[in-house]
Amino acid sequence: MSKISKFLDLIKRQALNEVVLVCGNQSADLDSIASSISYAYFHYQKYRFTKGLVIPLLNIPEKDLALRKDAEFVLTQNGIKGSQLWFTDDLSKFDQFKLIMVDHNVPQGEVAKSKPTHVVGIIDHHQDEQKYLDSDPRVIEECGSCSSLVLNYWYDLIGDDVGECATLLASAMMIDTSNFTQRVKSHDEKALEIIKMLGIYNVSAFTTNFEKVQESKSDLEGLSMNDILRKDYKQFVFDGNTVGVSSIVKPFSWLDKHFDIDKETKSFGEERKLDLLVLMTAYTTNDQFKREISFHDVLKDLSERCIKGMKDKLDLNRISGNRFTQNNIKASRKQVVPYLEQTLTNTD
Repeated sequence: MSKISKFLDLIKRQALNEVVLVCGNQSADLDSIASSISYAYFHYQKYRFTKGLVIPLLNIPEKDLALRKDAEFVLTQNGIKGSQLWFTDDLSKFDQFKLIMVDHNVPQGEVAKSKPTHVVGIIDHHQDEQKYLDSDPRVIEECGSCSSLVLNYWYDLIGDDVGECATLLASAMMIDTSNFTQRVKSHDEKALEIIKMLGIYNVSAFTTNFEKVQESKSDLEGLSMNDILRKDYKQFVFDGNTVGVSSIVKPFSWLDKHFDIDKETKSFGEERKLDLLVLMTAYTTNDQFKREISFHDVLKDLSERCIKGMKDKLDLNRISGNRFTQNNIKASRKQVVPYLEQTLTNTD
């Protein structure tokens, strides 16, 4: 049994007093999952339980972990079982809790609804919302992967003891940076140097593992359209408009062969009382990385406003109807969401 696995079993046996949740964002992708588990483990290595019971919590229901085949693959590699983890289903067990956010800097999803008493830490690589300015740590830096920031922060505090989670974090870094070839910033480079110093870096092995994790991430076999929309989903409220954004690893042409997209998006949006649902596809074909985007009105007519406001920024070319090729392939959801917010709050 790995040390991480033993740690997760240990915290399951503790009384739920002075709880501090370490939580990733509501998409609960591999980066969020690796960052939250690793942060909690490193905190225990440094402080044991002297600063509260620090628990990693995934910001999804337990049943939705199965939709994230890449995360399940990497967790299994690292000796971690789903039954050892904490999910939003468990929030009712806590009378109150403090919150450390990784991979986001404003509370999201069910964790936000549960109203943490204090936000006591942030490590993130998204746009700084300028909230919780007294949290410690408060590390919000542009880079490819939040896992890089988590590794760097804790390496400065506990040195080589970060090694136990290094392979878990490295898997997330590789997915977020396409095996350190895209969106790589200085913080990612520093994290890679730490991994090399720890003696666990092997170009061939890392490349093979990246390909396996990427393959599992792209595997939608057996998933319904509702599953696919939930798999990597975030929801926001911009100036009273409720907007959902789903990231999908297959093109619209693939989805059309398997589903009635308009019917499925309408049902999904109505179920969540959305005003607008945005689909973002990202995939590789003939060794070329491509993006598409579509806008689906649900309870309000907002799509044309968004298309007009974002057309130039995303360099959109209409495929048909509400679907577009997104030629600005550098703009992931991390960049698109602020564009949506700006468009929907702009009253000019």
